[in-house]
Amino acid sequence: MHSSLNEAIRILREGIYYRDLIVIAKNVRENRESGEIDLDLYLSGIDFDEYLLRIKLFQGRKQHYKQWVEIRNIHNELIHLGSSFFGSDIEYRMYELFHNYLEPGGKLLIDYSHDIVTRNQLRKLVPPVLTRMGWVLLKVGFTQFRDLFVASSRESRMELAAEKEFSYEDKVEKLKKIRREIENWINSSKKIDKEEKCVLSALCNVKFVMNYIEKYL
Repeated sequence: MHSSLNEAIRILREGIYYRDLIVIAKNVRENRESGEIDLDLYLSGIDFDEYLLRIKLFQGRKQHYKQWVEIRNIHNELIHLGSSFFGSDIEYRMYELFHNYLEPGGKLLIDYSHDIVTRNQLRKLVPPVLTRMGWVLLKVGFTQFRDLFVASSRESRMELAAEKEFSYEDKVEKLKKIRREIENWINSSKKIDKEEKCVLSALCNVKFVMNYIEKYL
């Protein structure tokens, strides 16, 4: 497997400390034929293991297929954390970890079915980068986003895909594209339902995202 994703798996196997808890990988399973690895993450303490989420990783195949990591089966309400996974520092650190170790062009796919805010925002056609989840992914470094959900498809999953940039120049070009996408969305004000709370929160993110983009342009 690509050494960078090996390093991410090593870190998860050893555990990431958070407060007096540890986020740790268990039940690691490798399918050599498909090149995929599955693992379960748990929130562990002195006398408990609370299931958190499942991760599936694909190692990539030279120039033909890029790496990807899928985060799914997320248990959002965590008893021992006292809060939700979505919006927590653990969520941020998971995304940051995989941005650091995915190869350029690699993708992170996250199940947002239990992220009510992001799900409602995408239903209202908010640009992915302005959603609650999209803004977190942008902050850790991802620069290209796509909602993979297709309402007409039975096979479709509620997943947000984030792609890692190929280079600094590629990052700048993608940020320019994001800026145009946001400007077009704002200019189509007739299509924006400003009475919806989830849309208002996305509009609040416009300032933060634009300020982030300006740092690179």
